[in-house]
Amino acid sequence: MAAKYRILRTADVVLIALLLAFAGAFWFVFGAPGGAPGDTVVVRRGGIVYASLPLYEDALIDVTLPDGEVTNTVRISGGRVFMEYANCPDGVCLRHGALRGGNDIIVCLPNAVTVEAEDGGDGVDAVVR
Repeated sequence: MAAKYRILRTADVVLIALLLAFAGAFWFVFGAPGGAPGDTVVVRRGGIVYASLPLYEDALIDVTLPDGEVTNTVRISGGRVFMEYANCPDGVCLRHGALRGGNDIIVCLPNAVTVEAEDGGDGVDAVVR
């Protein structure tokens, strides 16, 4: 028995292809969620800048206490920044993954460590008149 109705018509396939092309163009123009990463990675401990490094240079930053104990390790690799090690009990910062953009931040609350990608601009988000 031949099917009486076709499930997808040619117009349906064309519409789906156009919607996928539009979604791809939107993704390309506006980037991944969170926007493009910044130019500089700033690591703070207790609100004080601990290290500030360029995003394009691979690095490993050990955040230590005054007695030399390593509390956190931040890795910059391939233009991505993530928390590689933390001695805190919950490990939420380890599950954060890589920073996704300038508005993203990794926080290790028990150790008071933050990792943020900054764009290196003048710090102005908008001008209101």
